[in-house]
Amino acid sequence: MARTFRRALLSLLVPIALATTAPTSTLAAGDDASTIATQDDPVALFKLGKQLYANGKYDDSYRAYKKAYGLKPGYDIAANLGNVEVKLGKHTDAVAHLQWALDNLPPSLPERASKVKRLEELLEKAGEHVAIYRFSVKPDEAELRIDDKLIGTTPLRHVVGLTPGSHEMVIQKSGYTPHTETLRAKAGASETMSVSLSKSTSSPGTEPDDGDAGPSIPMIVVGAGVGLGAIAAGVGLMVVSTNKGDERASLTAQLGNKDNACVEPTSNSSTCDQIADLSDQEQTFFGTGVGLLVGGGAVAAATLVYALWPRGERAAEDGPEQGSSLLLLPQLGPRSGGLMLLGAF
Repeated sequence: MARTFRRALLSLLVPIALATTAPTSTLAAGDDASTIATQDDPVALFKLGKQLYANGKYDDSYRAYKKAYGLKPGYDIAANLGNVEVKLGKHTDAVAHLQWALDNLPPSLPERASKVKRLEELLEKAGEHVAIYRFSVKPDEAELRIDDKLIGTTPLRHVVGLTPGSHEMVIQKSGYTPHTETLRAKAGASETMSVSLSKSTSSPGTEPDDGDAGPSIPMIVVGAGVGLGAIAAGVGLMVVSTNKGDERASLTAQLGNKDNACVEPTSNSSTCDQIADLSDQEQTFFGTGVGLLVGGGAVAAATLVYALWPRGERAAEDGPEQGSSLLLLPQLGPRSGGLMLLGAF
């Protein structure tokens, strides 16, 4: 009886022991693709990519790393992504990611030298199958396309790997003549392309060069309107100031034109208050009017210069001696003000 009980107990314990010691997997079989698709944490995707790579699931590891890199590029993600791309034969992508990882390795990274060596070895291995191109393009913000695929805008911070064969390169930017060239890529080759775009000339189908463009009519209209409006307002205020001065002089005459008529309290205190108020108004209107005249004159003069300034080939042909010469002279007086424009065009 006791032996039978022990056998029954052992039959229960053995499966339990096996269950507790058997290795477990973080992911269930067949769940890799759905986990990658629903995961939006780059750190979790990076860890998942490492696990999948260790398990020999290189395609799934590649997808996990690629999504993590798209969410938040980092040197560690780029390095692992480039490594698995070499493993899968995606050499053109591997070149870009491995070079990016090299360029962004932190200077204080532990064992940095060994990591650099490993990345360079992988880059050399990928470079055996593709041609590596570096681009130096002027101006910045030009668009680089190869085989009608957008590579990026300049300045490019990464190298480009191209499969052996002919590839059509186009570098373009609005206002510049596009540069088109056929690249003949050879496996294992490394080249640097230096391109300087030239500004396009005024012709049908291209944008006119800003240096040869004529004056903007709307700008001239607005500038003339603002300048003349300010001048008109200044003149109006100067007229008001003059009227206030005349009123003040009339009241002063009623007091006998005596300078001390309002110095000491008198029975004419009300008139004196009016005189003081009119004097303040006269000075305020005069000062504001002068300011508007000067400001409006400056705007009008600047608009005139803009409209008449020689441009493009005309300026080059005229030479420095034939250019415009302007002189702005402010004119201020006790009861008037303005701006005088002298010059030749």
